[in-house]
Amino acid sequence: MLNTARWCIGLFCLTIFFTISGVNIWIILRQWKNPQGQSLAPILGGVFGAIGVAVLPISGLAKYSWAPLFLDPGCAPYLILAAIQSVWNRG
Repeated sequence: MLNTARWCIGLFCLTIFFTISGVNIWIILRQWKNPQGQSLAPILGGVFGAIGVAVLPISGLAKYSWAPLFLDPGCAPYLILAAIQSVWNRG
């Protein structure tokens, strides 16, 4: 019973992760072609992905729960680039 719940929660979180990450990638590609005022959904995709990977009952997978935080362009890459831009604009 517990494994079934872990599978359901993990797959649900990973579905949200892939959806948000896909939308973030789509926004980035649209911004590249035609700059407009759209924004990413920061942090959410990576957090849902990390939860999904951590919860799935697959042996050894939990140690990679940090990976979605770097794979979602709206999470760590976005925050790193925002920090660089903030420092760049100050100087």
